[in-house]
Amino acid sequence: MKKKLLSIVLALSMLCAFVPLVASAEVATSGTCGENLTWTLGEDGTLTISGTGDMYDYYNDFFGQSKIKNVIIKNGVTSIGNSAFEICGKLTSIEIPNSVTSIGNRAFNYCRSLTSIKIPNSVKSIGDSTFEDCSSLTSVEISNSVTSIDDYMFRNCEKLISIEIPNSVKSIGDYAFEDCSSLTNIEIPNSVKSIGDGAFEHCNNLTSIEIPNSVMSIGNRALSYCQSLTSINVDKDNSKYYSIDGNLFNKDKLILIQYALGKTEKSYIVPNGVTSIGAGAFEYCEHLTSIEIPNSVTSIGADAFGYCKNLTSIKIPTSVTSIGDYAFEYCKNLTSIEIPNSVTSIGAGAFGYCENLISIELPDSVISIGAGAFGHCENLISIELPDSVISIGVGAFEYCENLTSIEIPNSVTSIGAGTFEHCENLTSIKIPNGIKNIGDYAFENCLNLIRIEIPNSVTKINERAFRKCTDLTDVYYNGTKKQWNEINIGNYNDDLKNATIHYKRDIPLTTATIKTEKVGEAYTFNVEPEQKYEDCYVYAAMYDENGLLTGFNRVPLETSGSTNISVGKTDNAESAKVFILSDMLQPVIATQEFTLE
Repeated sequence: MKKKLLSIVLALSMLCAFVPLVASAEVATSGTCGENLTWTLGEDGTLTISGTGDMYDYYNDFFGQSKIKNVIIKNGVTSIGNSAFEICGKLTSIEIPNSVTSIGNRAFNYCRSLTSIKIPNSVKSIGDSTFEDCSSLTSVEISNSVTSIDDYMFRNCEKLISIEIPNSVKSIGDYAFEDCSSLTNIEIPNSVKSIGDGAFEHCNNLTSIEIPNSVMSIGNRALSYCQSLTSINVDKDNSKYYSIDGNLFNKDKLILIQYALGKTEKSYIVPNGVTSIGAGAFEYCEHLTSIEIPNSVTSIGADAFGYCKNLTSIKIPTSVTSIGDYAFEYCKNLTSIEIPNSVTSIGAGAFGYCENLISIELPDSVISIGAGAFGHCENLISIELPDSVISIGVGAFEYCENLTSIEIPNSVTSIGAGTFEHCENLTSIKIPNGIKNIGDYAFENCLNLIRIEIPNSVTKINERAFRKCTDLTDVYYNGTKKQWNEINIGNYNDDLKNATIHYKRDIPLTTATIKTEKVGEAYTFNVEPEQKYEDCYVYAAMYDENGLLTGFNRVPLETSGSTNISVGKTDNAESAKVFILSDMLQPVIATQEFTLE
């Protein structure tokens, strides 16, 4: 946890309060640490504090922390100040007398050689992060006068095996036991009313936990990442929570709060009636390969299935309206997913790093795609965006290295930073009309991007938007050269500037003489327009009786003389159409239709 910075005034006042009794060019060996407290540091590394009253709060190396091995606090001292022994890396033992009533924030933070500590019954309060990162601490005796286990108190105490929480404790703070990776069991007394956010997060060896009837609130992800946890059992008389098969629900069983991640079953059926799957409910569940979600579920919370690395497929019911941020992130074996037409939003990173997801179809109901929603889906080949989509978040498709094409609907109003960054196999893209801004590095490192269409609604192309688009040769701009020159194009867009820009031209519709000739099983059309234009193309297409395309060809329009174009005839081809379009797909002649023999 970051140390708080003191103001200059406070720093000066603390330095004035610290008065060494022995002057020396080296670190002082004695001094004052309270109005009526003195300290001495012996050659053997023993620090002794004596006198009466409270200790000062410390935010620096006042005692010579690097030399302290043992601490003896004499009777009469009433408090241990904030950060008093923080980062005493060699401290192995401490004696706290019955006169001490409070221990300040971070008092023993980063004391990585401290193995055990006994807190006397006189202590009523222990501050935040008091024993955080005491990585050698194996046991702690907490007095029965302490009423709360404060935030981060034992965080990262990775060798703490067990701890007895006294009946006086009413609350367990946020992340109080986070990353206590050796903690195998813990008994929560009936006095506890609240358990904070992430209180037991990453307690990887915790196998079971009992929630007493006194607990009225459990914070977000209190039991997340506990990968050995096989059962969460709630007292039957608890009025707020309920357990089914060792999994945690709210009392009315509408919210699945936490699945016990240590279970080894390969599949799970969410009970019917559940309306919400909570944030991180299945996150890091390594055993599940499939899960069945009932039609009663309307929302899937953030990180709900994140890092479920063996989950291969999932069907989301039509009742679900939103998919939370990072809901399926790092589901590395997920190859397919069905999203119903009830879903309106896909959260940030919802399918990020699903590296085996090949294709996905989004329903017409989806309005927004969050930042990084499909980022790093390196095997995603295709995705169809419905016309309902209005916003695409930052980096939504970044590093989709095998994505070859994507059609952005006209409903989208902006392309954010890095949206298609490192889509290395994307060859062409059409920016829809209405887009005003193309974000920073939106298409950076799209190494195979050859062609792009940009509407005249674009007023700004940000820095690096097309950086390292080394194969970009043609930009089709639906505006005039004057309008193009007015676009604010940011730095590092040389590949865009060096491409051939095709501007929209004033091309009046003209007429053409078209002659047909059948040569074997092919038809040749001789096309000669009355007015010829540069950078235009002749198209010939064949259709069956149902109007379905059966053959197609395109050739450049000759600027002098006539142009010949041939198309092979299939057995079911009954008609042909010939037309001319400019490089900006502007019609040059009216389409002419021919009946085939």
